[in-house]
Amino acid sequence: MNDYIFLFVGVGLIVIGIILIIRANHLKSHGIVTNGIIQDFFSVPNDNGGRTYYPIVKFSVKDGVIVTEKHSLGFSFKLYKKGSSVRVIYDPNNYSKFFIDSTLNRVLCYALATIGGAFCIISLIRIL
Repeated sequence: MNDYIFLFVGVGLIVIGIILIIRANHLKSHGIVTNGIIQDFFSVPNDNGGRTYYPIVKFSVKDGVIVTEKHSLGFSFKLYKKGSSVRVIYDPNNYSKFFIDSTLNRVLCYALATIGGAFCIISLIRIL
């Protein structure tokens, strides 16, 4: 029974990783690049008894409007320091759709899919 749970978790991680990669690639090809600042963090309790931290990013868009939005990708640790400068790619039609363009973010997206694949392979080997 645990092997099937492991398999479903693996599939879930693959799906999440692929969705994040597709969204980031879409923004990279259709979005506008600007610089932003990590203004703060929004935290919520997670299932492990800890907290998930979402960076709140402040950036200016092409028409001069200042946008302050919570990033959609959160972690159980603060990935960035408050006040640090980040490269932001945003959707010109919807400013709340943005991506912090960093090597670490890209690696984490691919790592999710890869870890999910490993979970699937291990669980399938054990099931079969």
